[in-house]
Amino acid sequence: LQEPRHPDVRRRHRPVHRRRSQPRPRPRHRTRPLRPHRSRHPHPRRKLDPRLHLRLARHQGQRGTRRRRLPQFALEAGEYVHARQLSQDFRLSYDAGDRLTASLGAGAFWQKASQRIPTRTNQQTLVFLLTGAFNPLLPTFYEESSTNYGESLSTDLFGDVNYKLTPRLTVGANLRVTREKFTSGYESFPTATPSVPILPSGGGGNSLFAPTGGLLETTDYATGWVGGLNANYELTKQHSTYASISRGRRPPSTTFSQTPPFALNELEEEVIWNYELGLKGTLANRRIAYGIAAFLYDYTHFQTQQTNLGVVTPTDGGRARGQGFEATLQGVVNDHLMLFGAYGFTDAEFAALDEDGNPQAHAGDTFRLTARHTLTLGATLSFPVDDRGTFFVTPSWEYKSEQFFNDDNDNSQVTALNPAFPLNSLRQGGFGLVHLRAGYRTFDERWEVVFWARNLLDKDYLIDAGNVGARFGFPTANRGAPRMIGMNVTARF
Repeated sequence: LQEPRHPDVRRRHRPVHRRRSQPRPRPRHRTRPLRPHRSRHPHPRRKLDPRLHLRLARHQGQRGTRRRRLPQFALEAGEYVHARQLSQDFRLSYDAGDRLTASLGAGAFWQKASQRIPTRTNQQTLVFLLTGAFNPLLPTFYEESSTNYGESLSTDLFGDVNYKLTPRLTVGANLRVTREKFTSGYESFPTATPSVPILPSGGGGNSLFAPTGGLLETTDYATGWVGGLNANYELTKQHSTYASISRGRRPPSTTFSQTPPFALNELEEEVIWNYELGLKGTLANRRIAYGIAAFLYDYTHFQTQQTNLGVVTPTDGGRARGQGFEATLQGVVNDHLMLFGAYGFTDAEFAALDEDGNPQAHAGDTFRLTARHTLTLGATLSFPVDDRGTFFVTPSWEYKSEQFFNDDNDNSQVTALNPAFPLNSLRQGGFGLVHLRAGYRTFDERWEVVFWARNLLDKDYLIDAGNVGARFGFPTANRGAPRMIGMNVTARF
């Protein structure tokens, strides 16, 4: 059962990072990067380059799953999402072909979304699971639904500048300022088959979430900024180093409690400061390429959620910190064999004390879905098969160490509802997956045929656990993709 989520109409702005050959295993991806604009002309020339970008999108879909772990189902949930978006950007770029490049722009973004969550239960089975008592008077089919609404309108001013202080040293800065208007709404509808409350949030005839008596709506405004400073120094023609400091954010949040009297739950803006230092280059006449980077990031007002007696509440998780490093290596052994690998280490957890010196609820817990170690190893074998193309095969292996599925790592909130469910069990132990790609491409790379297999050995693993069932003390699990085999045919003109 997927966890229904409030339609998040807030845009998320992440810090700017210099591009590297291997993406970092980030615990949370918060915002859209602001990248320096580059000229489309092969030879730089003095110009002002105005650009207009317009994007209109409409999204509509639905999903729902059912878990039949008993002869009669206990709980069934669905999700029906409808969203519309409109965005437009305008940018002026300056590139004189000398030391200075810069850009300045403005943009606007609008989105309106709704999320309807129907929930069905066999109350005889559900109450028996929760209490151990069987009540034949309860209905075997019960249904109620609620809807979350969200609308966002934001305007941006952004710019970046890069200046070559010396032939080897380039420094840069970027800034984006955003003004946002958020409208959030919540409505729980009365059921057609009134019954007894099961959750503390039930009432008014509804078993799970009490009816609101109409649409609850609130509007809020926020102004925020993201930006950064960076420097790149060319040590030699083959080696360079870089450093950066950047600020990202997640906008403030205002939602309604699902428990009467439906109070407003307001969270402050989440802020992340990121610091990074890296080195990259080539060796052995460019037959070996490497990259290494160390990073540290600090969160304040980390936005998370807590479950209390079946009710999920957005929560300010306080302070959190992550640090680590990553390394990539690629080497050409001979004309037919290339080896590659990457390793990442991330130590990310909530601090013991908040900004006021008070103990934090998640002190010492690791961010959800954040593996401490990641490793990728692989090779590419290639052989010319005629005077027109090459056959190639690329086996690879990727590994992730243990990761938790909740910011509450010991899942004590679930165990409080169901003491039979053990602590520290909502997690996935370390596992590795084998992938394979094999194909043929022409020397001019205009044609390519690739056969691929992901999770070749059909390894069982989980990508998430908890979900709707965790609200009742009976978490469900989402299995990772099984063995998948396919073929791609590519033609370039």
